[in-house]
Amino acid sequence: MRVGVYHEPCGGGLGGSEVVTAVIAHALRDRHTVEVTHHYPGLTRDELARFADVDLEGVELREVPRPEKGWQVWDAPAWRLPAALRRWQAELSAGHDLFVTSTHAVPPFCHAGRGAMYVHFPNFDRRATWPWNASGGPRAKLRTWFHERLWRRRFAGYGVRLANSRFTAEWTRERWGVACEVLYPPVRVDVPGGPKRDVIAVVGRFTPMKRQAELVRVFRERVAPKLPGWELVCVGTVGGTPEEQEYFREVVSAAAGGPVRLVTDAPAGELRRVLAEAKVFWHAAGFGIDPRAEPHRLEHFGLATVEAMAAGCVPLVPDLGGQREIVRPGADGFLCRDVGELADRTVLLAADGERLWALSEAARRRAREFSRERFIDEVRRRIG
Repeated sequence: MRVGVYHEPCGGGLGGSEVVTAVIAHALRDRHTVEVTHHYPGLTRDELARFADVDLEGVELREVPRPEKGWQVWDAPAWRLPAALRRWQAELSAGHDLFVTSTHAVPPFCHAGRGAMYVHFPNFDRRATWPWNASGGPRAKLRTWFHERLWRRRFAGYGVRLANSRFTAEWTRERWGVACEVLYPPVRVDVPGGPKRDVIAVVGRFTPMKRQAELVRVFRERVAPKLPGWELVCVGTVGGTPEEQEYFREVVSAAAGGPVRLVTDAPAGELRRVLAEAKVFWHAAGFGIDPRAEPHRLEHFGLATVEAMAAGCVPLVPDLGGQREIVRPGADGFLCRDVGELADRTVLLAADGERLWALSEAARRRAREFSRERFIDEVRRRIG
């Protein structure tokens, strides 16, 4: 059976969603012929495999241009719109027996025999977009009914609908009117053991959303003076956009001269070594965000959080989004209100080695519930 796995990117570099796509391809390659379609210029199979730390032998990669018109076809006459929409990105799924889309955006119509979708987060909100938000008389109502009918037909091609967390599933239902089952993403939990050092780890693509610059500053101001010898290590990819490049320069400037180390574009093995050494894990995506107004800016699950817990890092993360489904406060980590609380709790934990050790062991046990093996078994059972 020919299987097409389409990765719709969100952001300028490789991150957690790309890992999920790679593991889906890995899970299906033993039984089927798998092709991964993507929009990353020059991305190779070996590069994706190294980043995701997964075997993609036999998987084909196909690069296609990014779509110019987004999910909609605006220039087709009304009477030709259904056909135009059904042709939208038809080349992604045509010719496959099974089509799997790994997405943040509205998926294309599925032209394969079967379709499955894995939603990282529904970034598009149809409620705030024409024609669903259009006001007017019978003509406007008829237009809305027409588009709603096409919308249902679009998703009818995806018999399997999965979301990476309850948080994402709730927003997919609210924004898209689509119900999804929850399948938590895959995490490498077989992190090698070793002696811990006085290290706080931060993991994630260098973007303002991840707030690395703010974490560097609060560490230097509120942790380093009280915990001499402790180090903050930030590991992540640097995207190619001017905004991401400028933000990384801001992080470099904030870290200059302090006990801070920045590790960029590291392979999975290097990331695991950093986590194996760290005692505490910090995450800040979502602080200062209105969760109702901007849910897309929260952590939709928390892949890096589980990876850190698997390595025995005690997680200190926002009390928001998908993080609430991972960390059990006081049992295996803490949910925090702001970066100041991250800093203050770290200082307290550093002074109580026995509790820090107990939380570390509990975090390891909790992480096993999100293993890659569990995800692969579920993909094969639910998708193919």
